[in-house]
Order: sequence, then C-alpha cells, then structure tokens
Amino acid sequence: MAYRILTVILLFISLSSHAENWELEMDKEGIRVFLSTPQDSSFKAYRAETIIKALPGAIASILADMSLSCQLMYGCKQARLIKQQGYDYWAYSQIKAAWPVSDRDLSIYSHAELEEDGTIVVKVSALPENVPAAKDHIRITKLDGFWKFIPIDSQTTQVIYQVAAEPGGSVPAWLANKFVVDGPFETLKAFRQHAEAIK
Repeated sequence: MAYRILTVILLFISLSSHAENWELEMDKEGIRVFLSTPQDSSFKAYRAETIIKALPGAIASILADMSLSCQLMYGCKQARLIKQQGYDYWAYSQIKAAWPVSDRDLSIYSHAELEEDGTIVVKVSALPENVPAAKDHIRITKLDGFWKFIPIDSQTTQVIYQVAAEPGGSVPAWLANKFVVDGPFETLKAFRQHAEAIK
C-alpha cells in the first residue's frame, strides 16, 4: 500500500525542471523514464519519453481536456479548468492517496506554444495561491515542468513529459525517490493507448 501511495503522489512531483545529468531508470514497452536530482531540491525530477502514432495537435488536445487527461494521468482524482485565455490555462487537480497519507491538491498555470517545426510545448507550473486548498488535502506548492509533442513524420510524434516538484507534507525525500518512476510510465502508456485508439 505504501508503494501505491507514494507513486500516486510522485506522479506530479520532484523542484526545478532544469535538472541535469539524467539517468535512465526504466526502458519498457517503448517508454523510457529518466531521473535527475535538481540542484535546489533533494527530490528526484523525472523525464519520460515515448513515441505515439498520432499528430502533436491530437495529443495536445487530449491533455487540454481536463476530465479526460485526469482519467489518463496516474493517480488523478479530479481536475477542472478554472480559466482559459488563448493558450493560457489555469486549472485545479486533486491526487488520490490512501490512508494514512493525505490526498494532495494542486493549482497550476500552463501555457501552450507552437514552434515553427510544428512542435507543441505545454509549460506547467504551480500557482498555489490561485485556488484555496481543499479540506483534508495537502497543497503541492512547488512544481515546474512541461509536455513536448515533437512531430517525427506525418503520422508519429515524440512525446516528452518532464516534471520536477515537491509533494508537501512529511514524505521524506529518500523514501519518495524510490517510487518516482511508475507514475510517468503509466501516464504515458495511458496517453499512448488512448491517442492511438481514436485515430
């Protein structure tokens, strides 16, 4: 049970996404997960990569659908869009844990950009004061990351999902770092299955 709790929490975590010295921790089913320790945090950052047989815009649309993306993100209990202005998004999500660990919640800001080569980059950061924390939830206040959808050809896209954050509460870094790989792996696996099924 402790393994499941920490994996759920750590899906959204580990503090600067400018971490260096990435080390490959998992290479399975066409998904690779790398870990690195940012200079300003003891929590591991993760970077997950895979190839999806779908266009960048189609995958980005799945991510932008809060209800759908919550279903695909490992451990997400609920998510809702608070406000959208063009390619700027403000959202709120809750992360399910199990007793005795409290559920987490997260207020985020994201901005989507389209690059000249067709790559779509969605940058995500915590905005902890934007929405009050839910009762009996611990607020994640530090998060920085991005999704990157890079076109390979007319049918396939390289997806990079990178996050660095801290879970809040009393989860020690040495223990949390043992369980940071499964969350991004399961998330990319679910996104790939969904995106390729709706072609």
